[in-house]
Amino acid sequence: MNLLRPEPLVRVAVPRAPHPPAYVAKLRKAWRVVVPVRGRLSPRLIAREFPTQSAALRWLASEDGQRAVAQERSGPGHRAERGGDPPKGPENLSCS
Repeated sequence: MNLLRPEPLVRVAVPRAPHPPAYVAKLRKAWRVVVPVRGRLSPRLIAREFPTQSAALRWLASEDGQRAVAQERSGPGHRAERGGDPPKGPENLSCS
């Protein structure tokens, strides 16, 4: 009896669609930068308000804006424009 092992299944990697581009929208009486993230139903909002649409678009096109969009898309813990310093170490969650 000859037991031949079948060839392993080869799955073709499905190319992932790129993130939709970030855009500006007037939300809560201010212009905000909206960052769609693949795999999330709700987009992320950059925590910064702009007085005009052109100011928001200028910032979005800037190096700082592009860095903030990349940080928003990188996931939790790397959120952009969240005032204050990042935590220095693990947070103490004990009840004592």
